[in-house]
Amino acid sequence: MSRVKDRFYTQLTGQPKLEVFAESERKFFLKVVDAQLAFDVDPQGATTEVTLHQNGRDVVGKRLSEAEAKRAMDDIEAHDVDVAKRFKEQTQSPGTEAAVRRTIQELQVGEPKYDLMSAQLAAVARQQLPQLKATIAELGALQSVTFKGVESTAPTFTKLSSSMARPNVESCSARTAKLKASDSVHYSQSG
Repeated sequence: MSRVKDRFYTQLTGQPKLEVFAESERKFFLKVVDAQLAFDVDPQGATTEVTLHQNGRDVVGKRLSEAEAKRAMDDIEAHDVDVAKRFKEQTQSPGTEAAVRRTIQELQVGEPKYDLMSAQLAAVARQQLPQLKATIAELGALQSVTFKGVESTAPTFTKLSSSMARPNVESCSARTAKLKASDSVHYSQSG
């Protein structure tokens, strides 16, 4: 969350800064998307966490200390430097091919490793597992995985072509973009 004069803004990692509007002292809403933010406070009135209510889901973010926020921003910036280098040199992330192969194998047997996923991705994967497993089965055995390049988009995608029974099936691995905000309170997603 950030404040510029009398206006409040929120910015999720990899997304644009959006203005939020007060519904009450601790509840805010967005006009450009159907989403609400609710802030929890401790007995002294200091904000401790925020809950994003969107698409029927609640995502909780714990308030970060200034030091934690700086570390997170530094990590994101270092990641951005790495992505820019990979884009310039057109090289894939270390471990990308192994991750694609592992994920395809897990989907084939219907046992994705949810503990390696974010909470949101795990929820979607659980919901879509029957369709994913059927699609992977229809494609047949994995024959090869070929790195195709790094696109210059935000978020940046690494394109991989997975040759299975039907060629040119693409899998994309997204990364998050840099969060920049001045006069900000930073939150880290729980779980």
